Amino acid sequence: NILDTGHDSLETLVITPDQRWLAAVGGQELIVWDLSKMGIAFVRPFDAPPRWVAVSPNSRYVAAGGISGHFAVFRLPSGDRIFERKLTDTVQSIAFSPVGTWLAVGDRGGAVRIWDYQDGFPDDLLPIRVWHAHEGRVYGVAFSNDGRQIASVGSDEKARIWRNWGESFLRSLHLDQTGLTPYASRVRDIAAVPGTHLLAAIHWGGPPRIWDLETGDQRLVFDTEKEGWVRLTVSPDGQRIAATTLDGHLCVWEVRTGQCVRQITPIGDEERTSGNTYLAFSLDNRHLIQMVRGNAPQELQVFEQATGQLLSFGKGLRCTAMAVAPRSEWLALGTTPDDSLALYSLASWKLVSILPSHDSTINDIAFSPDGRWIASASQDRKILLRRMDKLHQPHVLHGHRAPVRTIAFTPDSQTLVSGGEDGQVLLWNVATARLSLRLDPFGEAIDRIALTSDGAYLVVLQTADAGAHNPVIIETGLPSATSPSGDSAALSASRRREDR
Repeated sequence: NILDTGHDSLETLVITPDQRWLAAVGGQELIVWDLSKMGIAFVRPFDAPPRWVAVSPNSRYVAAGGISGHFAVFRLPSGDRIFERKLTDTVQSIAFSPVGTWLAVGDRGGAVRIWDYQDGFPDDLLPIRVWHAHEGRVYGVAFSNDGRQIASVGSDEKARIWRNWGESFLRSLHLDQTGLTPYASRVRDIAAVPGTHLLAAIHWGGPPRIWDLETGDQRLVFDTEKEGWVRLTVSPDGQRIAATTLDGHLCVWEVRTGQCVRQITPIGDEERTSGNTYLAFSLDNRHLIQMVRGNAPQELQVFEQATGQLLSFGKGLRCTAMAVAPRSEWLALGTTPDDSLALYSLASWKLVSILPSHDSTINDIAFSPDGRWIASASQDRKILLRRMDKLHQPHVLHGHRAPVRTIAFTPDSQTLVSGGEDGQVLLWNVATARLSLRLDPFGEAIDRIALTSDGAYLVVLQTADAGAHNPVIIETGLPSATSPSGDSAALSASRRREDR
């Protein structure tokens, strides 16, 4: 039999296991034939030429993707488009597992993503695992017959077998333990507790809490009757947590007991803008630094933690971001309206240097743990990465398609992690100042990221119009975390679906 395709050439074709359907891609279309009638069942357009097609083992789904990074899943026999994603890199390969309900997609950037469609393909379905498989394009992916291993081949001239890729997905935070309503239990700000796998979090309702990232269980509720907590920070030794409220009240608690050890009443303007409040401990834990924005001037307040005494009070700084160097030598501020990076000495509280930086507002600043690097993220969609001994020679990192909201260095100072309003988390090689891995859209803007001190867990906090969501927890693949085995760095991601 000869089937009319309507195209001069086809890229790939596949027959479903029940031998009922033939699927192929050509031009900018997916074409599916009903082999029982030897005629076209349906044709579906793509915004750019698709190159790959695959069918599920139960003959119910067909998936296709191509050079635009767009891939979609269609239901058989109706041809309904039930799931689609736009990746940032060209789709190079697609495979369904022979058993189980897994869909693998390899891309031009070297990443492999796995979706579990056990419950179908809801709109909010995220990859259960993402990892960097090859330095270059992933030319092909395939599951073993039992689905427990994945093979990949790439343009780096390597073929790899990934064992145990599906083991030990991270548990979600059990938000039902908060005793709050579903909306009030949503997370507003996060910070990792150094030396542990604990996460400090502020929720839209109630006091700050401590969560165990390994089990997802709530460990501690901090002692306070106040509400409206908007920002928190953890001391470098992991012993204390500080948080600030909408009206500028500060409280310091012991992480071990949850008891409040210091309360500081607001000084200056009574009304605050919570989104522009920044809080940090000095490395020696002696000082607590708060930058708040009132109705007019901004204020930098430095308190002695032991007594709550105000040591310094600065108005009119007009700052948008703040970070304290790991050795407490420097305080970095993002200034406005010149969008510069200002460095102050923590010893003298005097301005040391002003560095021209961005074309728009600086949203976040981070120092590397080894003290050698400083990075700034901005509304101009760029990240500037500087060596501390070459401050006037920044590396400009381009990768986000929208403003960059948050950045953080990994504990070894070798990788910079960034999150943006484009819903992407990017990993940058600090030594080369090049993008090493792109975790594709999570669905909403990335508002905050936090790394545990051993680098085992990366926590990503998204913010939508309706408020913050439950954090996305990512296993980084370092030795302390379970990860796909192989000779390449791996990342895995799991997220609590709100409908489960």
